[in-house]
Amino acid sequence: MKNGVAYFVDFSPTLYAIDIRTGKPTWTFEADGKISRSPAIDNDTAFFTTLDSHLYAVNTRTGQQVWDFRRTGSVYSHPAIAGGIVYFGSGDHYLYALDIKTGKEIWKSEAEAAVQTPLVHDGSVYFCSGENLYALE
Repeated sequence: MKNGVAYFVDFSPTLYAIDIRTGKPTWTFEADGKISRSPAIDNDTAFFTTLDSHLYAVNTRTGQQVWDFRRTGSVYSHPAIAGGIVYFGSGDHYLYALDIKTGKEIWKSEAEAAVQTPLVHDGSVYFCSGENLYALE
């Protein structure tokens, strides 16, 4: 929730922005595929993943797409945000780090299996893949 607006998904292709005072939608955004996790909000942007391999950035004031990053493999990961970077894991066995403003890939790290939701703490990125826990500095 931000500025009196709640953002949610219902495992459909739709991201909803609802005014918490009135309960009415302020806008909706239709993605290409089913949205797999609730959005992460940073400043005026909502970041969320879809099962058809996308990470979207949508303006929270207008509901307009800012950028879209697509790779192969379903994405079940919730995005994590830290230091101007958005991180997410994919079914293609990679953890991705993208520039939060442009959506351009900064780096990616390969793992043994699908990469689960990352956690960023004290400058390190942690994530699970298969039976392993990874830590990147």
